[in-house]
Amino acid sequence: MALVNRRALAAITSVVTLALAVPGVAAVTAGAPPGAPSLTGGADPAERLREMSSFTGRWRCTGRDSTPEGTSYPVVADATVDWAADGSWLRFDLAERRTAENPEPLSGTWLWGYETTDKRFSAFFFDSLGNRTEQYAPGWRGDELLFEGRIVGPGFEAPYRDVVTRTGDTGFTVSGQGHLAGQWITFQELECRG
Repeated sequence: MALVNRRALAAITSVVTLALAVPGVAAVTAGAPPGAPSLTGGADPAERLREMSSFTGRWRCTGRDSTPEGTSYPVVADATVDWAADGSWLRFDLAERRTAENPEPLSGTWLWGYETTDKRFSAFFFDSLGNRTEQYAPGWRGDELLFEGRIVGPGFEAPYRDVVTRTGDTGFTVSGQGHLAGQWITFQELECRG
């Protein structure tokens, strides 16, 4: 117990010493956990997220899901996209419909944000199978946004990317691809219309 207290005291002392030695650091580090990024500089996250305002609304999505074994089946899903946390995030809720071809529909939530320090979009997805993704995109390439990162699920982890393409004010497409066994496999392709 004493060892833990000494380590905690040493960490606090280091932060206080740095804050007193370097003007302006106290304002950034006060209340911030060790390793937290600076909150100064760059565009307001909500300002950059306005580039995604065309995604807000209710959407009907159709397409295909695939399994790692190569089985593919049609899906129909409902999506709702709206602002969250006072406009700091864009929340994308997706719920596939139960059909004869899709007896175990997927549901999940995707959160899109913008990181001012790294000047990149971020995306985090959590689904009903226990999977989650963490992905980043430097910015738009025309009407396409390529989120790259990883997917983590029960007992596995793999590179994963989502290609989101705007199709005007009428909709968008999403293609989710995982890198397994040395190749990129498309696990989901959706076309969403308002």
